[in-house]
Amino acid sequence: MKNYERTARQYRTAQLWSVLVIAARHQEVLSPMMIWKLTGIPRQGIGPYLTSICNYCGRKRLPQLFMLVVDEASGRPPAILKWKRHYKGTDVDEEQAKVFVFDWLKLKAPSPQDFK
Repeated sequence: MKNYERTARQYRTAQLWSVLVIAARHQEVLSPMMIWKLTGIPRQGIGPYLTSICNYCGRKRLPQLFMLVVDEASGRPPAILKWKRHYKGTDVDEEQAKVFVFDWLKLKAPSPQDFK
């Protein structure tokens, strides 16, 4: 991946983070189609962005914010590789509840560089 593509992805991930924090504050889940309409991130290409958010939350020991993105058909989070490996057996409803009650606004929003 070229350097400018990596930088663009990091900026888009930071943008997606903000959208998900707003969704968490309103206790809403978002479909990949809604993410596409709000951010321009193609629904088929959302996985790398969610993986970056998953990794960041894991490093910072935060609730898994990416779990607010749910598949239109199943109503469950997409099966991204990192999540399947580290959160197998996790109760999705319980994890989403943790995301909803966490005070995301007490944190400084991550910068694009935080998603390297």
